[in-house]
Amino acid sequence: MKSAGGAAAAPISLAKAGPKPERDEDDGHQPLVPPTPKFNMLPTGLSRAIVISALLAVSAAFMVAFVSGRYALTAPAATDTATVFRIDRLRGEVSVCTTLGCKVLEERAR
Repeated sequence: MKSAGGAAAAPISLAKAGPKPERDEDDGHQPLVPPTPKFNMLPTGLSRAIVISALLAVSAAFMVAFVSGRYALTAPAATDTATVFRIDRLRGEVSVCTTLGCKVLEERAR
């Protein structure tokens, strides 16, 4: 090839000059190994906050269901009084409740 000045240009070589150096296995470099993931029982960071809040929400819902189902309110036969019978389903106690408060009734022997 001739250039604009009339002189021949040297051909461009894409290959590198000289042979490729071979890489030794023991050149002092450590091979790249991906880090092993940590398997912890407890999550960290944001996931820990999500797990804790979920546990608190479930326990709060359980306690509300437990406490709300513990007592049964029953009206007496006479409707002219402001009393209510409260039955404790957990302990089996019966209370009479008025506007002044509740009083636990004693068991009678049969």
